[in-house]
Amino acid sequence: MAATLLSGAAFGAALTASGVSHPFTIVSQFHLRNWHMLEVFVAAVASSTFVVSVLRRIGHVKMSPRGYNTLGLFFCDGNAIGGALLGTGMALAGACPGTVLAQVGAGVQSGYFTMIGAILAGIVWAGFLKPFSRPLAGITGNPKVPRYLTIHNGLGLKRTTTIMIVEAIYISSLCGMELFTSPGPRTNIPPPAGGLLIGLAQLFSILTRKALLGASMVYEDVGSLFWRAMPGFEGREKPQSWNSIIFTVGTISGACTLSFVFSPFENLPSLFIPFEHAMIGGFLIVLGSRIAGGCTSGHGISGMSLLSISSVITIGTAMMAGFLTRHFVRDEF
Repeated sequence: MAATLLSGAAFGAALTASGVSHPFTIVSQFHLRNWHMLEVFVAAVASSTFVVSVLRRIGHVKMSPRGYNTLGLFFCDGNAIGGALLGTGMALAGACPGTVLAQVGAGVQSGYFTMIGAILAGIVWAGFLKPFSRPLAGITGNPKVPRYLTIHNGLGLKRTTTIMIVEAIYISSLCGMELFTSPGPRTNIPPPAGGLLIGLAQLFSILTRKALLGASMVYEDVGSLFWRAMPGFEGREKPQSWNSIIFTVGTISGACTLSFVFSPFENLPSLFIPFEHAMIGGFLIVLGSRIAGGCTSGHGISGMSLLSISSVITIGTAMMAGFLTRHFVRDEF
């Protein structure tokens, strides 16, 4: 329990210190006005990929790649549709399932409304929608199931070779964003360093509890607890453990503590998120992440570090949907 709580605290503190949890950082990225969010994300994935690869090689942990999720249309429709809903919600609310926890801890006003929408989505998901989405990773003999789950298997390359290639892509992308994009308002910590902090939180999580970072499961667990508390629904499925809730408490506490000791957002302008955008966005980020089987931390930071193709699809569609949403929903800031 202590390891899970501390792991969550490290994650929340890293999200807050990097500035990636602030609504301005997320919304301005989807407006293509500030590349802080993407720089932090790429650095986080790069460092997490290195951490996971080293710990797997020395035998500290064995982790399977993320599988595909489906709604029954085609093999990865859950990842594509879920990712699109996730990205749309992020662009509206300026938050994802993990960063909204840090926003609540740091006292960001829109984060409270986003959290309400997220919890409502968890209740709806646990009560009605969960049976419509299912993982395909364990299904064999089904022609709709792709043979490969990872990038290196799909390309026919060695895992080590693929890791070197993707790390080179990440580093080149970081250099390109630093050199060729206009720097906008940032935290005192440079974006690549902020991403490294998230990678260190990943390292702490694996070392202490042999588990990767992920934030969206808690909303489903809270939804399950809600239905079990309702008269006549006592037989509903209960959470398999309290780990997601303990991790969430740690994430909020870590963000709260860091915000109390420092002022991580002092260089970032305030951004007004209409409460209806926050609540709708909060609903969509959780609905999308549960359909896809993970969010920007579970699929993005963790799944991509395992070279999972499903994670690339989920995050790719999330980014495209976020850019498209902000093309039509424009704010002045």
